[in-house]
This record gives sequence, C-alpha cells and structure tokens, in this order.
Amino acid sequence: MAAAAPSGNESMATELRHYSDARWGEFCLSAVCHRVADIIAAIQPMQAADEYRAGVFDFVKSLIIECHGECPILPVGSVPIRTYLPDGDIDIACLFPPHVMNNWFIPLKEKLEEAQERPNAPFAITDVTPIFAEVMIIKCRVGSIPIDISATQSAGIFTAVFFERVNRQFGQNDLFKRTVIITKAWASYEARILGSHHSLISTYSLQTMLLHIFATRRVVSPLQGLAMFVEYYATFDWDNNGLSICGPIPAEELEAMDPSSDAFPRPLPPVLAPLAEDLNELIRIRRFAHTSAGRAVTPFRRRYMDILDPLAAWNNIGRSVALSNRLRIRRAFEVGKDSILALLNGAKSGRTTLPKAIALTDMIFANTWVRADPAARTDVVDMATLSPNDELHWCSNEAELRANAMQAVSFMSGLRRWEAEGQD
Repeated sequence: MAAAAPSGNESMATELRHYSDARWGEFCLSAVCHRVADIIAAIQPMQAADEYRAGVFDFVKSLIIECHGECPILPVGSVPIRTYLPDGDIDIACLFPPHVMNNWFIPLKEKLEEAQERPNAPFAITDVTPIFAEVMIIKCRVGSIPIDISATQSAGIFTAVFFERVNRQFGQNDLFKRTVIITKAWASYEARILGSHHSLISTYSLQTMLLHIFATRRVVSPLQGLAMFVEYYATFDWDNNGLSICGPIPAEELEAMDPSSDAFPRPLPPVLAPLAEDLNELIRIRRFAHTSAGRAVTPFRRRYMDILDPLAAWNNIGRSVALSNRLRIRRAFEVGKDSILALLNGAKSGRTTLPKAIALTDMIFANTWVRADPAARTDVVDMATLSPNDELHWCSNEAELRANAMQAVSFMSGLRRWEAEGQD
C-alpha cells in the first residue's frame, strides 16, 4: 500500500526545519570562523612584537658591523612581511664584500661568543652554533628570539617583495597573510610538519603551496583556505608531479625545463595575471643576483616533494623533505582534512550545537591555543605594553622591501664588476 502523501502542515514543517537548519548553519559557521579569527589575533604579529624584534635585529646588526664593517644587512623571511609566529626566528642576510666573503664565518661566530660576556648588552646572546652546510649559517638566540645569519643569500629579499605584492593582489583585509598565519600555526604546532632544518616543509614551500590554492580557488576565510589546503595536498601525487603556483607539472616536464628562461614556465591563472610584470621582473633580478654571486643556474633537480620556486624555476624549494617525512606529511594532511572538513561540514549543516562546534575548533588548534596565551609569547617581553589597538598589524612597507631588493641588486652589480676587473 502506498504511503500517504504528507499533509500541507507536514510539508511546511519540513521546509521550515530545513530553512532553520540553513540559517543555523550560517550562524554556526560564522561563529567557527570568528573563533579562528580569535586564534589568529592572538598569534599574529603585533606592534610590541615588531618593536622587540627590531631591537634584536639592530643589536645583531651592530655586532656584524663591528666585526666586518658597513655592508647591507637585511632581514629576510617572515619578519619583513609580518607573517611570523610568536616563536619564529629572524633570518638575516649579510651582503658582504668580496674581501670579507672568504673569511666571514669564524670571526663573526667569535664576535657573537665574545658578546655573550658583555654585562651591559641590551640582549643576552646564547646558543651560538655554526652550521657547516651548503649554505653556511650561524645560529644563536638573542633575547628570546632565534637568529639565523647567512652571507650573500639574497633570494629571501626578493621573495619578501613577491609575497607582499601577492597579499595586496588578493586584498580582503590581508586574507592571504591571515591564511598563511593559521596554516603555519597548524603545520607547526598541530601537524608538526614545518621546518626545513628537520627535513620537513620549509616556510617558503608552504607559502607557495598555499598560493596555488588562492590562485585556483575562491578563498573567503582563513579557515576555508586551510581546509582547501589540507584537502588538496592530502591526495597530491608527488611521485609523478611537481607543484608550481599554477598547478601540477608532470615529472618529465620538470626535468626538461629550460633553466635559462627569464619567464615563468607556465601561463599564470587569471587571478595572478596582474602580477605577471612584477613576477617576471623579480625573476630577472633574482637570476642576476644568483649568477652575480658566482652560482650556476642548473637544471631542476628532483627530490621527494618537487616545488618550483616562483622566482627561480630551476630551484626546488621542496628539496628539504626526506622520503620518510613525505609519508608523515601526507598522513598529517589526511588527518587535517578529516578533522577540518568535519568541523566545516558539521557547522554548515546546522545539525551541530554551537558549543560543540567551538569545542571541536579548539581541539583542532589545541597546541596553537597554548601558544596564543599572552603569557606564552616570548616576543613580547612586557605585556603591559600591549593595548586594545595592538591588533591586525599586517601592513608591511612595500616601498622599503623594494628598496632592500634594489640595494641587493646594486650590491650584486658591484660584485660582478669586481669579478670582471679581476681585483683582489
């Protein structure tokens, strides 16, 4: 016997329930996104942290000048574009003249060790550690901030210009930078997959991977951007493809790319088309700086996660990842996908309670919340200096970043002239 058709009242009740679920889902999802915004607000760069880091940088710079004289000494990485985490380091690039380049490492290490004993130094220096590798680095801790010092590594100067321009392109109250912050926090504190020095993903690789998501999808919130990020890379075929900001590139094409080209090897997606002129200019000056430092431009070398440097297609910025860690990274993406999509789908469906949705959000970012505790921020020494207005300190001085890039180009031009003239 056929079931009786629902009465008019039953149909109306069903429609109202679906309408109510949809409206509740919108409210619940909005509340979850606001909760993530609270996390970002607690761990993001802020004026007091900027000022502390500026003081640390100026002190280290003064010691480098004491040791080797005046030369361009510039911050690179996350600090100049203000996407650092509370415990993030300061990367310092020193553009030493040729007569210093051959003998900068040990004297500077000794200078830092000597400065450890200065009783009236503005910051304590500890853990001075030389790293003898392909790129020589001196690591130390100044005050509460880890420091990495390298010589003639100008690539990060141009990278800062590029990502600042990318952030301006996407706009929406610095959506790209806010998404970088929550993605870095998840990757560092929750998934534990961030850190090239541990044979994991480098920050530059992560930002490039995230830029591909922004270039090919419509991102409206940092949490949605993170969800798209983990969902996409949970199934990415690294065995047969490399990644560029434009998307996957088959392995055989990676090996056949022309390393001498001054243009990006793929057409840019429409949303990145306005960046084409700036990108190609940065590619040209990045290559100039690289070759002026006496480094060869070599064919792309495949590793276990092949990621093209947006400014130097020959450079594999995913090369730090070990094979065993790639498996760990994939598993972290899978777990992240399951938990974050469950959160979003549960909230959007309107079938979950608000306390449950907030609790699940806090569980996903449990370790990040620990770092978000104001008392846990090591880069804000005096919490009394914080004010209600010390929020959303995202804006970098793009003109200053470009000036740093031009300073590097000028230095490299001088280096090339010096080599051409065959001076000692």
